[in-house]
Amino acid sequence: MLLQGGSLHVATTHDGVYSGAGASLIAAPTGGFKNDDIGSEFDASAKYVYHKSFVTNIGVGHFFPGELMTSEKRGAPLTYAYLGFTYRFKIGHE
Repeated sequence: MLLQGGSLHVATTHDGVYSGAGASLIAAPTGGFKNDDIGSEFDASAKYVYHKSFVTNIGVGHFFPGELMTSEKRGAPLTYAYLGFTYRFKIGHE
């Protein structure tokens, strides 16, 4: 089992908030944001390996919006769950 947490902030109060692809989600106002706090996150996940080759991952994550997100009317908390399967194999030279 793995538990993780994080605190998200903009680089400066004059910076914007960007998506993972680099597109601007929230542009900084002319005078800058009043606070640099985007929000906090918490993740819990678990991994189970069946016979060294089949792996199952399951988890849940939650985003707690910070002052920057709530002041821009984008302050909805977000919870997501995921389930993943991986088959591992080895190609060897004999």
